[in-house]
Amino acid sequence: MPVLPFISDTEEEIDSMVKTAKNYGAHYILSAGLTLFGNDPGDCKILYFKFLKENYPDLLFDSKKLFRGSFAPSKDYQNDLVNKFDEITRKYAIKNSII
Repeated sequence: MPVLPFISDTEEEIDSMVKTAKNYGAHYILSAGLTLFGNDPGDCKILYFKFLKENYPDLLFDSKKLFRGSFAPSKDYQNDLVNKFDEITRKYAIKNSII
């Protein structure tokens, strides 16, 4: 965690991460969507959107839309992410929680 929207949140990317963690002996995987706080130049929200603008400009609009002025992605996005991780962690028989 965190999983980056539109970059590392695809089923293929998540599958690769979980498989790699399992192969290295991980006992569990914790997943979470990206959270972005602050509006000052050194804050993570501003720095992340700057990173996208410089490296993935085609993702900037959709990323800003996903957060809708909030610190977290939409509930629908978060639920979809949980479902992806649930399915893939079951596939590799690895827990997706500490307990």
